[in-house]
Amino acid sequence: MRCFSGSKCSESLKLSHAQAPHRCAGCRPPYKFILRASRADHNAGNTDIVLNKRLFLTTAAFGPSLVTCFHQALASAGERVFFDLKLEGQAAGRLVIELFTDVTVGASRFRDLAVGKEGVGYRLSRVDGIFDTHLRVAGVKQLSYSAAGDSAIAGGDSVAELEAEMMTTAHHHDAAGLISLTVKEATERPIQEKLIAKGGKLVTIELQAGEAPNGTGFVITRGSAPDLDKTNLVVGRLVEGMDVVEKIASLPYSKPRVEWYDGPFFEVGKVIGDKRAVVAEKGFNRPFKRVVISSSGILPT
Repeated sequence: MRCFSGSKCSESLKLSHAQAPHRCAGCRPPYKFILRASRADHNAGNTDIVLNKRLFLTTAAFGPSLVTCFHQALASAGERVFFDLKLEGQAAGRLVIELFTDVTVGASRFRDLAVGKEGVGYRLSRVDGIFDTHLRVAGVKQLSYSAAGDSAIAGGDSVAELEAEMMTTAHHHDAAGLISLTVKEATERPIQEKLIAKGGKLVTIELQAGEAPNGTGFVITRGSAPDLDKTNLVVGRLVEGMDVVEKIASLPYSKPRVEWYDGPFFEVGKVIGDKRAVVAEKGFNRPFKRVVISSSGILPT
């Protein structure tokens, strides 16, 4: 008998950490017991039978059947954080998010920001984008308010560790209710030339317009959004509040005029770093009504 998850347990049957009605000693509850009967014909597949505790203890002593605690999710259940939202100053509902334990840095970073570690957090962050596949929430501008300048937020000022987790993660934007941190840019920012004084001379330097993501802004998916796999790291899933998400998604928002947005003048403006084009693009998909996170934190287990 073996555990499908590969995790070790104090029980001789090596039951895994999974969500269900019963438990094994040494593991966190609750658990489900499954009898897996392997067939001689491998092409025919296996048969799974859910057992209660009494049947499990009786069956486990007999035969070559495989008894496991079966995973109901790809990741073990982690901590839960909440966000209370306000729409134009009025309560709009609560979101409850379960963090994935196998996205160590990303989930810890999201947790730190949810609790407002050392004064850095999501409180008063604004929902600044409504899209067909997701909602976008603005992150924080500054990751530390200490005199030393060192950030206590998991991952720190750099997104390097988040990018590393993006390379190995098993999670993808394949369903509604997924939460992910924005780590990379979808398109490269335009280069802008700037004239500065250096060594008594005027020299031209090149700068990228706008600001790169710092791994604190996040999105909530409304459905499958595979394009986000290139830019975002999934850190958890919504377990309560999808109705709140759709309520916000139904708000009127700024839509670009297609003939202007797709026109050559707008594209040229972005390429040369024209602030008017950069600022205008930031306003696209922004809801006309103000939606903010009024409070957030960790829910007791």
